[in-house]
Amino acid sequence: MASPTDPMDSALLFEQQQQPSNAKSLAIFGGYMLAALLLTMRCAAVIRGQYLLNRKLSPRSTPVTVSPSSAKLEQKEDKDPGTSTIDAAVATSEDDNSLLSAAQLRRRIIIFSALAAASLATTWYYMFAFFAHSYRDWAVSRGGAVVGGELQLGTWLKDTSLFSLAWGSAMASDARVWWTQQIFGFCAVWSLLVGTEGSLRQIRTLWPFILLGQIVAISFASNLSFIAMIVSPRIPKEPLKGRAKWNANSRLVDPATFWAYAIVGVTFASAAAILPSSFPVAGSAGEEVTGKDTTATGGGGGRSEGGYMSEPWFLPLLLTPHVLAFAPLLLKGSIRSARQLAQPSLIAVVMAILLQARTTGNVLENGGGWAEITAAFWEHPAVSSVGWDVVMCWISFSCWSYLRD
Repeated sequence: MASPTDPMDSALLFEQQQQPSNAKSLAIFGGYMLAALLLTMRCAAVIRGQYLLNRKLSPRSTPVTVSPSSAKLEQKEDKDPGTSTIDAAVATSEDDNSLLSAAQLRRRIIIFSALAAASLATTWYYMFAFFAHSYRDWAVSRGGAVVGGELQLGTWLKDTSLFSLAWGSAMASDARVWWTQQIFGFCAVWSLLVGTEGSLRQIRTLWPFILLGQIVAISFASNLSFIAMIVSPRIPKEPLKGRAKWNANSRLVDPATFWAYAIVGVTFASAAAILPSSFPVAGSAGEEVTGKDTTATGGGGGRSEGGYMSEPWFLPLLLTPHVLAFAPLLLKGSIRSARQLAQPSLIAVVMAILLQARTTGNVLENGGGWAEITAAFWEHPAVSSVGWDVVMCWISFSCWSYLRD
C-alpha cells in the first residue's frame, strides 16, 4: 500500500493543484453562448419592431386616402419627423406594386427563417466538432495523460488560441482557402447591402446583425437581416433643397461612395495578403506540429499552421475584414439612394471573383483539382464550418436576389 507521502502520489496531487479550474473555462464558453443568444434576440426584436412600425405600409391593411393639402398640414403639425415621413409614405404607396402582400411576406419570412436555422445548424455542428478536435490534439501533445480521467478544459484553453488555430487550420492550404476565403467576399458585399438597405428602409438598429455575423456565422446573420429588410418597405426620403442640394451636386465624388470604395479596397487587400501563397512555406504538406493538426493535403501548398499563424501580420490582417464589416453602418446617414453604393458593391463582387480565380490558379499550379478542393472541405472541422457558412451564403443570397421586394 502506498504511503501518504509516496512521491508519485505527491506529484499527481501537485499536478492536480496546478490545473486551472474548469469553472473559468465554462464561464467563458457560457458567456460566448449567452452573447450569441442575446444578439439573436436583439435581432429578433429589431425585426419585430420594424414589422410593427411598417405594418400600415402594407397593402393588406385598410387603404388610407390623404389629400395633398391635408398631408402638408399634417407634416407641419406633426412634431415627430419619423412619423411624418411614414405618413407621407402611406399616402404615396397605395399604388406601389413593390409592396408585398400578406401571403408573400409570410412566405419570405418562413423561407429566410428556415435558411437561418439551417445555417446555424451546419456551421455550429462543425464548430463544436472543431472544439473536440482541438482538445484531442492538445491531449495528444501532452502524451494523452488526463489527470484523474477528467476533462482539463482550463489548461486546454490556456494553452490554445482557438481563434488563431481555427483560421490557421482553415487557411493552411490553397485548397482549403478556396472555400474559406469566399466568406470575406460575402461579408464585404453583405455589409454594404446592410448599410444601403438599412438607410433606405429606415432600420434604426443594424449593428447587432453585423456583430452576430462575426461571432456566429455570416449566413445566419444575413438571413435575419433579410427578414428585417423585407418587413421594412423602402420609405422615400425628402429631396435635398437649397444649399444642401447645391453641395451634393457640386461634389466630384459622393463621400459615401468614396468611403465604400476605400472599405472594399482595404478589405480585399487584407484578404489577399493572408492567402497561403503570400507566406513562405513553413512545412511540407502533412507535416505535424505538436498539439495542432497541420495536415493540409488538398491541392498542395500545404503549410504548417504553427508557422503560418506565427507570422507577425497574420492576425492583424485577418481581423481587418472583420472590423471593416461595421464601417458601412457609419455611412448610413449619408445614403439617400441605392446608386451611391451600387458601384462599390459591384467592385466587391469583381474583386471576390478575381481573388477566387487566383486561389484556383494556385491549386492547379500545385497539381490539385476539383477532387482536392472537395476533399479539403471535409478534412478539418474548421474548414467544414466556414465552408458550410459559404454554401449557405450562396443559397441565401440567391434567394434574396430572387425574393426581395
